[in-house]
Amino acid sequence: MKTYPERSTTVHVTYSDEYRKDILSRTKCEYEREALKFLFDTQSVLHVHPTGYKSMPWDKEGVERNTCVFDLLRGDKHYTADFGLSIYDTEEGKVVASAYDILSCLKPFMDCGDVDEFFQDYDYEKQSDAIRAFEACKKEADTLASMYTEEELDRLSEIC
Repeated sequence: MKTYPERSTTVHVTYSDEYRKDILSRTKCEYEREALKFLFDTQSVLHVHPTGYKSMPWDKEGVERNTCVFDLLRGDKHYTADFGLSIYDTEEGKVVASAYDILSCLKPFMDCGDVDEFFQDYDYEKQSDAIRAFEACKKEADTLASMYTEEELDRLSEIC
């Protein structure tokens, strides 16, 4: 079993504009810069904590990956969830997800109106799995809608 250092990543929004510009100028990946800009512009905070090497609920039996838990905070609202890094990132030794990794996976809008449509659109084999996933997606979309404006949600959905 792999062990991990006590390490977490926190993106703060309380820094000066000059400091933010410096962080953004040193961030080489354009995708990561967009994610950081979103956090800075919306005065959001993202905490990411590694939780080890394990399977996520959707993984096939025997598949494990590096995982973490993240907290996305804005004002007095927050959204917390587990996150599994990609198999590729795990194989490359990445332990902590980046702001881009997480924000690009958030779904601020529900594509499906009900669980039956969700079941069909995402090709689930078991209705119970579709119900669990649908409810989790709905909770995520509802929580994000309570944290951000429609314009900000559109911007979040474009981080990819």
